[in-house]
Amino acid sequence: MFHRYILAGVALIGLSQAALAECVVKDKVEFNPAKNDALTVKVLMEKQNRFCDFSYDHLEAVTIDHWEIVTKPLNGSFVFIPKKKFRYERAKGWVGQETIVFKVCSKLAAGEGCSTLTYDIKAE
Repeated sequence: MFHRYILAGVALIGLSQAALAECVVKDKVEFNPAKNDALTVKVLMEKQNRFCDFSYDHLEAVTIDHWEIVTKPLNGSFVFIPKKKFRYERAKGWVGQETIVFKVCSKLAAGEGCSTLTYDIKAE
């Protein structure tokens, strides 16, 4: 089942979908850069939507030091918005599947490191 507007906080860092986001995220989204972990996020874009807006704003104690795109989208654009947000916009009229991979790095009380986040996007 898909859940809209997920706010999945973990002790160290999590991801939330913005209140006005136009995507659906399947399952919980949790990661911890201090453990240098990896996570795959499944996203459904319904046919009337062109944007996915994601935010890390609820992580007040976390400093995100570095974002890096590892695999760029082929059918849209991916933009980081300082300091804790990003947006994916699919190309007009495009439907199909897309994978975007990026790293988010931070310094935490528990240590520092980078998480690799893979977004599997299915656009209907």
